Amino acid sequence: MEVLIHILFHKCVHIYGYIRLSFLIFSFSSVDKDVIEMCRTGGISIELVKPVSLYYIWHAKTLGKKIAAVSLRALPIFVICAMPFLINTD
Repeated sequence: MEVLIHILFHKCVHIYGYIRLSFLIFSFSSVDKDVIEMCRTGGISIELVKPVSLYYIWHAKTLGKKIAAVSLRALPIFVICAMPFLINTD
């Protein structure tokens, strides 16, 4: 029983490490390259003419990119790490 607890503890520590690494991408805040390119080429003027808030569009695009990047990296890790807990050993 003690060995089983020891193994489960180490698995939980590894899972915590993978979860922490998968969400590390959220901590990096950087300027979107599309915004820099639009400012450089003058496309920002076209965006400013549109009747929607430019901030909300850029925020939604950036948030979508970050969530997609995290989910593409984190979901396979979560599935693989959850497999030992989902297997019935009765």
